[in-house]
Amino acid sequence: MGSYLQNRMQRVIMQVEGQKYTSPKEEVSMGVPQGSIMGPFLFILYVNDLPAEHKNIHEILLYADDTNVLVTGNNTQHLQDETVITMEKISKWCNDNNLILNMEKTEAIIFSADHKVSNQNGTLEINNINILLSDTVKFLGLHIDTNLKWNKHVEKLAQKLSVNYIPLEY
Repeated sequence: MGSYLQNRMQRVIMQVEGQKYTSPKEEVSMGVPQGSIMGPFLFILYVNDLPAEHKNIHEILLYADDTNVLVTGNNTQHLQDETVITMEKISKWCNDNNLILNMEKTEAIIFSADHKVSNQNGTLEINNINILLSDTVKFLGLHIDTNLKWNKHVEKLAQKLSVNYIPLEY
């Protein structure tokens, strides 16, 4: 296993407008090999302690390289405060483990039993970065909205199917 993870080299090859660009090879000193058979398994081992280390802060769900955090609160302000604290702890864990939390891919959604909370025009500030509160998020391929209705998911699925179905008609 050690020889599999040590002395690894990596380069990036990109093609832009027909022009091929290749970076020089560089040694990779951390992380797991991407695109390898063992990569997903090693990544799961690498991040496996995240939920255990933070089990008393709320629920953390891991699936492959997706991480989802479920935070509960008594009211909107409490929920936002808890979310900021939780994300700061997760961000610290990532830094301690040489991982980068991609805040550009981070989304937040608020569910409310009385459906009186609107996510529109809302943000959460975490580590000086604003996270947009969305009315719909994608979770393991499902589009979930604030009211837990399936309208957005069915709409997206119908769009995808119609694009794939049209060529089959001819």
